[in-house]
Amino acid sequence: MKSVVYIVSDGVETCGGDPVKEAKDLHQSEIEAVVNIIGFDLNEAEEESLKKVAKAGGGSYKAAENQADMEDYFDSQRRLRNIIRANHYEFDHAMGMHHHEQKQRQKIMGLIHDIYNNRGILVIRYYREYDRLTHATEYLAEKEKLSSTEQEKLKEMIETRLSELKDYREEQATKLYDQLKKDMKRAYKQVKENARVD
Repeated sequence: MKSVVYIVSDGVETCGGDPVKEAKDLHQSEIEAVVNIIGFDLNEAEEESLKKVAKAGGGSYKAAENQADMEDYFDSQRRLRNIIRANHYEFDHAMGMHHHEQKQRQKIMGLIHDIYNNRGILVIRYYREYDRLTHATEYLAEKEKLSSTEQEKLKEMIETRLSELKDYREEQATKLYDQLKKDMKRAYKQVKENARVD
């Protein structure tokens, strides 16, 4: 963050010596100061000289005819700084929240994703259950512990169970994403309120 120096001058001579060099040196020093000049009740030649000083200092020049002009200038600078701070605050927090939202989405996907090579934990578990129940049914039918009618009825129940688990997964995914969306909307609103400049 750069420092801002305000010089109020009623002429170039108040800066002493070589004001352009002094402003440039201050601007390029370790503190990286921006030199703004307020010219108070000056003639045209003095204004031009002070504009050069402000430019060399990386700042700007503002003419003031009276104290009210100077106060208006300082008020506008303060408002501008507050707006810049608010924008930085909002941007930084929005980026952090976006990162958080992405991490939460990844966690949800880790639970419920249903693409074969990248299945979530819930999906892996219900397919594992489905495979085991199907194999158990086939084994029992093979060992003649189930009639064909019982085997069909059991297969139908296993398919119904798988379908219900898939529906449950979809419902949970919708709930989790909706809740995340609500939470993020509320958080973004809070950041906007905190960043508001009056």
